[in-house]
Amino acid sequence: MQLRDLRTYLQLRRIARNPWDTLRFERNGVDGHVHVVQLAGGPYLYLRPNGRDFAAFEEIFLNDRYRLSKLPSGGFGVVVDLGGHVGLFAARASRLASRVITYEPSPPNFACLARNVAACLNVDAICAAIAGIPGTVRLYHPKFADDSHRYSCKPDSCLELSDRYDEVPAITLDNLFDQHQIDRCSLLKLSVAGEEYDILYSTPKQILNRIDRIHGEFHEQLGNIPGARMQALARFLARHGFEVEIEPRAPGQDAGLFFATRP
Repeated sequence: MQLRDLRTYLQLRRIARNPWDTLRFERNGVDGHVHVVQLAGGPYLYLRPNGRDFAAFEEIFLNDRYRLSKLPSGGFGVVVDLGGHVGLFAARASRLASRVITYEPSPPNFACLARNVAACLNVDAICAAIAGIPGTVRLYHPKFADDSHRYSCKPDSCLELSDRYDEVPAITLDNLFDQHQIDRCSLLKLSVAGEEYDILYSTPKQILNRIDRIHGEFHEQLGNIPGARMQALARFLARHGFEVEIEPRAPGQDAGLFFATRP
């Protein structure tokens, strides 16, 4: 067993009842079958054998990519999860929050999301996009089917999108707050493949003032899109009372992370 595998196995032992089977799945894909991670004291998680689902599981449950372990006193109230992918963030947040609202626009991903949060009674899951304006948006497919996290409403947000797209329904963040009757959002999580700029810039001040923290991905947009740079977004959030920490992109990656909190 390599050192990396041993480290992953020890991490899995702390949270899952089938750590060895899960590690084997990560290494071998288990003959193309969906794998079930048996979380200790939590919902079962269903991972497709495409590599990306396990990578998301590793990021969220093992490496705490979105820093959920840094809880405020008393835990979270309402968590809004934009770009729910296959529901792994929502499933983990459901154990820490009173309520989780998750949106995922890709029907194949949403089908997996719905299965992963079916036992989480405090999760509301919606198959739709969040955008700068309501209506419908084009959701571009990744070039490779295994890149299930690469769906994007921005055709030039990365070099790994195809010309194929679906027309999907979209609402704005303030629409979401109204529809779900959110008075206060403890955490807004963003993984929206470049749409973070349109979403946040178009959100009214009175809605932003009701958000305590934002943890999300940022994508440095290609082309000359005004404001589509993380430094510009950080200045925008600072004007609305957030302190922003930027975690730089790793070499060769098209996305980084940012963490905006109120002092």
